[in-house]
Amino acid sequence: MAIDYREKEREFLDGLEEATGRGLDAWMALISEMNFTERNDLIDWLRQQGFMFSKASWLERVHHNGGKPIYSDAAPPRAARSKAKAGSAGIAEPTNEQIATPVSPAVIPTQSAPPMPEFDDVQAVLASAKGLRPLATVIMRLVKDAVPSATIVPSHQHLSFEIDGRAFAVLIVGAKDLRLGLASSPAPSGSWQSAKFQNPALRISSTISHMLVLSDVRQLTPDLRLHIAAAASARAA
Repeated sequence: MAIDYREKEREFLDGLEEATGRGLDAWMALISEMNFTERNDLIDWLRQQGFMFSKASWLERVHHNGGKPIYSDAAPPRAARSKAKAGSAGIAEPTNEQIATPVSPAVIPTQSAPPMPEFDDVQAVLASAKGLRPLATVIMRLVKDAVPSATIVPSHQHLSFEIDGRAFAVLIVGAKDLRLGLASSPAPSGSWQSAKFQNPALRISSTISHMLVLSDVRQLTPDLRLHIAAAASARAA
């Protein structure tokens, strides 16, 4: 089934004010005031305001389109335009004989805008790590190696690692550092600290109790793998 991007866009823009406290015009004005010169900088800023990657990208495209919807104002298909033009020219209606004669419809190729990327893409989350992306990838693989049955659930700026729908670990991705959180009690040994997440938009599971700030691959010790496996075992018990 083809995705109706016009309908998805209408739902997104209609619900913008209720979801964020600002309508489309207000967001367009605010974005213009920020005076970004690079699209990626604008998308990163929108994500900091609480937008998921796909919605931030969509809003950036709307702004680049002069503040007008990408799909909602699209011109009708050529077949519809041709029919309207023919009617305005006063062309006679077809006869009964012409109507009775079956005619294969012409196949008119349509050209649509490329689909927006969905946020359920792990790579979209990892991309926000920028220079730390290789380290984020290694951490993700470390968790999967420690707990092969874990499911990775991507969300806003973080990856949640779950077993049977229960989160035992989370990787919060940022351009300056990465934060690995575990559902662990008692506290793991080492440089772990109580988990504190300043951005409520991240919606981190309340089961995550401790976190470790990571910025160097040398921090990925064998003990870390054991802590991850222990957190998964405790959640599964």
